[in-house]
Amino acid sequence: MKKGAISELELLNRAEQELNWFEANFDRLIEKYDGKFVAVSGGGIIASSGTMDGLLAALKKAGVDPASAITQYVTKTIMIF
Repeated sequence: MKKGAISELELLNRAEQELNWFEANFDRLIEKYDGKFVAVSGGGIIASSGTMDGLLAALKKAGVDPASAITQYVTKTIMIF
């Protein structure tokens, strides 16, 4: 493993923490981000956009690797797949 590289287990643990934060704060997030894609990292929203392409562009502009953040779509509409 490269120096400074993160193990797969650490990546999974971080992803779980970010998803837990997202779920715990969903009611608050829906007020500001309804209908938007968001990137979650470090226990907060680091970027948002109405489109996934826009979100990826915002992350790139901020110098953030999209693979380092969890992306979610925020909506109060119930979606069934």
